[in-house]
This record gives sequence, structure tokens and C-alpha cells, in this order.
Amino acid sequence: MEPAILKDKEHSTFRLAVRKFVEEEVKPNAKNWEQEKHFSVDLLSKFASQGFLGISLPTSVGGGGKDFWYEVVLAEELARSRALGWALSILVQGNMLAPLISQLGTEEQKEKVLKPALLGDFYLALAVTDPSSGSDLASISTTAILNGQSYVLNGEKRYITNGSVAGYYVVLARTETKKNIWSLGLFLVSAETKGLRSKRLDTVGLKTGDTASVVFTNCEIPKDNVLGDSTKGFLYLLRGLHRERLIGAVALNSLAYYVWEETLEFLKN
Repeated sequence: MEPAILKDKEHSTFRLAVRKFVEEEVKPNAKNWEQEKHFSVDLLSKFASQGFLGISLPTSVGGGGKDFWYEVVLAEELARSRALGWALSILVQGNMLAPLISQLGTEEQKEKVLKPALLGDFYLALAVTDPSSGSDLASISTTAILNGQSYVLNGEKRYITNGSVAGYYVVLARTETKKNIWSLGLFLVSAETKGLRSKRLDTVGLKTGDTASVVFTNCEIPKDNVLGDSTKGFLYLLRGLHRERLIGAVALNSLAYYVWEETLEFLKN
């Protein structure tokens, strides 16, 4: 049962707007996209034009300035789209990466990366997982070594949502030789960076999403592209992942309810 706050006029009106977009732009294509393993890159700008990206972020960075319950409504409705891979890509963009850049980014970084991303100019990707260490983020082997005014980035990331379509990546890399959680930094990396290669992976499910491997070979990253403190990347991610997990749980709970509705309808007929 929905909490009362989601039934007021403002949230209900927003829900209907998202549902209309899903019914018209996503649902009719979802089955074919799933069968063809198609990820709809063009859909991002249409989605953003409705004001659906960064709803709860400050208006000063291009967000909607609304409360977090709008993000909950959005997640619930996107889960009903039948294109769960694409829906999760959108939720990663708006509820993991955009808040992270909003909180940590400099004014220049927000102008260059965050605002265009919220306008739907390009996808964002969080490149954290190394193939050698999986979810053990403290043990990654990807490195970013300071050399003058740039960091030299080397390593590989795998299972990266939006990895082959992103315009910018937020990359976790080891910035110091000591191997602990206080030697990791986050970097904004353009997809056009020399030495960066990405490849979409063939996944068992979520065929409408984009999951990829990304390789960095001697990529030169300007010092200005560090997000926050270059040794506190692990701490920043811990804070950000709470929100991602929460919004993911909302979406999947909604999906389970939607499956129940569809099953009930099928049995009746």
C-alpha cells in the first residue's frame, strides 16, 4: 500500500505524467528491444525533456528541486515499463551518479558534466568494479598515478551499467601505493579520452540495458577532474550506494507487484 504522501495531488499528477511517458514511449517497444538486445540511446533526451532526471536535486545544478518521494514514484513507474534494463540505467543516472557529482563536484564540473547529463545530452556510468576483485572495492587494481598536472589511469572495469554508451564515467582508482580504503579516488573521465575502450557485454537478462567492460590504457586525466578528495573515493561511494540500493529496492518491489497484477489478470481470463 502506498504511503499517504504519495497520494497527494502533486505526487499523483507526477505519477500520471511518468506513466503516460512509459505507456507511450517505452512499453510498446519493450518486447522487441528485449528480443533484439536493443538499448535505446535516443530515449534519454526525450525522458529528460519531461523533467524526469534529477528531480530531487537542487535547481542550481539543473535539478527539479523536489522532495525524494518524487524519485520513489519515478522508480515505481519505470519498473512497470517492461524494459527493466533501460529503467535501471535511468535510475543509475539520476539516483547514483547525478547526486554524487552534485555533492562532490566543483562548479566547473557541474557545468561541464552534470547539467548536460540532466538535460539528457549523454549517459553517465559508474566504473567501479574490477574483474579481479568484484564487489571488494578496497582491493581494486585500477590505478591513477599523478604525473605533473594529470593522472595516468590504467586498469579495467567490468559489468558497468551504461558502460558502452556513456559520455562520461565516474571511475574509482587507486591513487596511492598503500592498499587500503584511504588510497582510492573518484575521477570524471570523458568517453573521448585517448586510451579508453569499451565493449558491451552479452548478459543473461536485462537485455534492454547496457552493461559493458571498460579498459583504460595510459589515459591522461586532468587534475581538475578529481571528484572531491583524491583519497576518499571509497567513503564517497559508501554514502552514494545507500541511495542506489534504496531506489533499486523500490523499483524491484514495484516490479514484483506488477508481476502479481499481470498474473492475476492472466488467470482471470
